[in-house]
Amino acid sequence: MLGVRVYGEIEYYFGMFKFGSLVLLFILSIVANVGGFGGDYIGFRYWKKPTGPIIHGIDGFGQVFVLAAAYYVGTEIISLAGGESRNPKRDIPRAINSIVYRILVVYVGMPFFQGLICPSDSPDLLNASSKTASSPFTIGFVAAGWKSAGHLVNALILVAFVSAANGVVYVQSRTIYSLALTKRAPKVFAKTTSRGVPYVAILTSNLWGFLCLMNRKLSAGQVFSYMTSVGGTAAYISWASITLTHLWLRAAAQKQEVSINTFPYKAWGSIWIYRANFVFYVFLLLVQGYTVFKDPFDWKNFIACYITIPTFVILFVGYKLYFKTRWIPLNKVDFSDRREWVAAVSEAKSDCRSWKRRIWDLFKD
Repeated sequence: MLGVRVYGEIEYYFGMFKFGSLVLLFILSIVANVGGFGGDYIGFRYWKKPTGPIIHGIDGFGQVFVLAAAYYVGTEIISLAGGESRNPKRDIPRAINSIVYRILVVYVGMPFFQGLICPSDSPDLLNASSKTASSPFTIGFVAAGWKSAGHLVNALILVAFVSAANGVVYVQSRTIYSLALTKRAPKVFAKTTSRGVPYVAILTSNLWGFLCLMNRKLSAGQVFSYMTSVGGTAAYISWASITLTHLWLRAAAQKQEVSINTFPYKAWGSIWIYRANFVFYVFLLLVQGYTVFKDPFDWKNFIACYITIPTFVILFVGYKLYFKTRWIPLNKVDFSDRREWVAAVSEAKSDCRSWKRRIWDLFKD
């Protein structure tokens, strides 16, 4: 409720803490792996049968994509921050480039080190019948000889949870607020404080926290499974929509003979990469819940896996019909302000210094 300046400052330090925590956990994982806590040398023992990768065949492989999507979702929220950035034409390309390194460190590094020290068949991991479960790091550290490791990991997870909740409420409230401004959501969500904070959208976003009360009737494992299924399928729809928009923009630029080199940011690689991405997202969206069709039919998980698709179609088609909007033809997409983009980016680049020069300037002054 204090505004984006306070949120950004808090999230900055949260982000530094989380990154530092991950590096610490990676180092401790290496120590645990080599027997530094008094246990045996592990090496790559857990990467072989019966606990190795893809041990459940195509079923397990397909289900992993749903969980992965639920974790990866959020990397696209930098577009929201662009609306409240002082210089989005400079800041957004920088932020996009940083995502690559974040994926390598967080989304690739974390499962790699967890897989080194924690067996996939540990009974302490979360499953459908779990009431509580331990982090793979906790399981690995305890098995390696550090019996009180759970206290450290719990502290790190608690701070990460507060940061995640903070970020989720920010993203959701700004999304609803933006939709309300363009008549895609009820106008009540466009109400703000005198300082421009969308308080109605923020309070509404917090109400989703009451879904945790599902734990009163269902196990924590079931609730977690439902949440990740809904979130994962929503992620695929979101990414497919983003990729389709990108393809539409590139096609419009080609149609109007506008060079993509005049854009402030140019997506890496061939256009065929993004065409393949779009097909891949749609494919995963349709097949990610195919295990529910096995005998007996699991109707609860079917709803969790596929409820997002009809919801998206109803909202999208309903909006198009109600407001009678039309697709913008390729030859009418507006590129008139790209010269301003180029000028702003050129100015920003002229002030950029390499990291070596920044360090040198710091000590030089």
